[in-house]
Formats: sequence, C-alpha cells, structure tokens
Amino acid sequence: MSDNPHAVLVAFFKRLFPDRQGMARHLADGVLHALSEARTPIEAPTELPPRIQRQELPKGNYRIDRWTDDGNSIETELATLNSFPLAQACYDAAVREWPNARITLRQGVHKMKEHHAAVSDAGF
Repeated sequence: MSDNPHAVLVAFFKRLFPDRQGMARHLADGVLHALSEARTPIEAPTELPPRIQRQELPKGNYRIDRWTDDGNSIETELATLNSFPLAQACYDAAVREWPNARITLRQGVHKMKEHHAAVSDAGF
C-alpha cells in the first residue's frame, strides 16, 4: 500500500464513487486541505480501510445533494458526513465536479450552502 495519503484517499473515493471517478481527486484534495486546517492534528490515512459496502455507510449530520435540473427533487445523495470540515470539502469538490448543477450542503433541514449556475454559495 502507498505511504502517500493523497493516493490512498483518491483510491478510497474511487471505490466509494465508482461512477464518478473524476470526483475522487477533488475529494482527496478537499479532505487533506480540511485536515491541514483542523485545530487538532489528525493523521491522514496511509492505507485503505477494509472494503465498505455503500449500504453500510452510516448517516451523518451533514448531507451533500445534487438536485434535478428542475430543482424540485434530489437526484443524487452525494455524501453524508459527521465532520463539518469534511462536509464542506466534499461540497466544494461537488461544486467543481458539477458546476452547472444545483448542489446543497445541509444539516438536517437547515440549508447551509447552495450552489447553482446562477446562484453561488448562498448561506454562511
């Protein structure tokens, strides 16, 4: 296994999102940036965790969604996380991956951030 945390994270996200391979590098960049900004030191992974089945992933406090073109329903739940810095990094990566889509970062029903081609980062 690689000692390079970026390579490990890219491989992990490629396994987690096999249909969105291009997003893996953006997510890895965001996670490492969030870890570098953390107030308490956190070690980046140096190896992949055991295989995770998508249906076994726990639900987190923060959710990132991609909406349908008409904006009336959620097309894809991109991620749920318990860490706000990681959720924000995943949101930023999703906005880069789908610049013309409506992407939201929510905590429960509270919309924290929203991106749309015409409206960017409402909130905060």
